[in-house]
Amino acid sequence: MTFDDLKIEIDLLLARLGDQPADRRELEVLLREKINTLKAFGLPLPLDLLELDASLGQEFVDEARQNARLDKTKRE
Repeated sequence: MTFDDLKIEIDLLLARLGDQPADRRELEVLLREKINTLKAFGLPLPLDLLELDASLGQEFVDEARQNARLDKTKRE
């Protein structure tokens, strides 16, 4: 798979992320797989993709914390 092929796949994933928020977790996983593929081949990692990956990761952490608070409140 060439660098250009990976860039196209990432662009498609980002478009799907914007169009289908219900599938967000799956798209996050796929995006991270593509980033890891770029890393594995020693290809340059675009800064905007790294920032997006970090942002998605933080949103996941924030969502998990919120869910934990809601579960704790329900138990009390």
